[in-house]
Amino acid sequence: HGEAELDQVDEQGYSTLKGRLKELNFAVEEGLTLAEPVPDDATLVVVLGPKERFAAAAAEVLRQYLARGGRALFLLDPGQPTGLEALLNEYSIELGQDFVVDLSGLGQLFGAEASVPVVIDYGDHPVTQDLSAGMMTFFPLARSVEATEHRPKDPEIAALAFTHKNSWGETDLAPIVGEGGEVAFDPEADLRGPVPLGVAVSAAVDTSVAPEGQTRLVVFGDADFAANQYFAQQANGELFIGTVRWLTEDEDRLTIADKQPAFNPINLIGNQGTVILWVSVFIVPFAVALSGLVMVLRRGYQTYADGFVSWLVYTFWGNAMFFFISGIIATSEGAIAEGEVKLIAALASAAIGYGLYRHVAWAWQAGLVFSVLCAGVVALTIFTGASLGFSLIPNETVQLIYAAVFVVNAAILVWIKKVFVQEELT
Repeated sequence: HGEAELDQVDEQGYSTLKGRLKELNFAVEEGLTLAEPVPDDATLVVVLGPKERFAAAAAEVLRQYLARGGRALFLLDPGQPTGLEALLNEYSIELGQDFVVDLSGLGQLFGAEASVPVVIDYGDHPVTQDLSAGMMTFFPLARSVEATEHRPKDPEIAALAFTHKNSWGETDLAPIVGEGGEVAFDPEADLRGPVPLGVAVSAAVDTSVAPEGQTRLVVFGDADFAANQYFAQQANGELFIGTVRWLTEDEDRLTIADKQPAFNPINLIGNQGTVILWVSVFIVPFAVALSGLVMVLRRGYQTYADGFVSWLVYTFWGNAMFFFISGIIATSEGAIAEGEVKLIAALASAAIGYGLYRHVAWAWQAGLVFSVLCAGVVALTIFTGASLGFSLIPNETVQLIYAAVFVVNAAILVWIKKVFVQEELT
């Protein structure tokens, strides 16, 4: 059944992981250190959220263990160097000195913060073979882990999990080490998303210490994704089980006993999630709205024109208030340029709303240009990731809502043009 050694670990995470390994039919031997070589009968060595930097001697013990065909799982939280960077570099792994910020809005739908990236995209590897695109895994406070071009051992290396494109690896660690600071995307220093959060490596053994065999190593930039509060959520548990299964090459024995009913989510395959989203959120409501618009057109123009003008006035004033508050917040946080852009947008939106209220012709033209421009900018941000960290509306879910509002406003303005033309003639 094998033993798993855990050294310098987060104690709460260790208790959880020990229970998971026992459920997978592993015996966990406690009290081992890296002052001596790893025992020959150890099946798996786990480095779980080290709180202190590994000493050079301890890192050398791990190096020798891997060189002779060892199997290891490194779960490394962001915040400080681990002392294992040189060892990981030998296996073509770069451990990012950053933490991931996710502005996709996926995590917020489940009550998670932007510091909890949500993954729905996985690499092609035996670890993730049971995970399909769209299945979600949560990584609370994670760092980037990616392959390097430096290949001294010529390993086979594959990325396992990628964050959303609207995320980045923030290199300014001040916010997570208690020194305050501002989180903002810096294209010169930060890693643009999608950000890889884990890699799997297999390499030939060092023939000077072992005649044959294969080294296997998996590194994740987070030590909490398999903890109790996340293990049963979505696919976190499946990802952990797949990792241990591949590391130990013991697929037949790795099973979890059914102790209690588990949470069984509906896992959508391929583009099923996208299809359901568009049909339920966009196509059906749009069809209903279109039917209502056709009825309005058939029953008469003047009857409904005043109501649509009122809608335009309130939406433009609402936009003005939203941009004004966002601009004040951005300016107070030191993002002067971003704050100025938002304040200008607020002023323009308020002026257009007042002009529409007064039924002046210039307001119709300005409102149409403003709506088309805003809808285009938001669409560009959503579908290309442009203006990451510097967009009027940073959250993707809110972006979709605002894009729809701007498109509707543009359509209404085109339809009621006659109202403003008649006012100008009068």
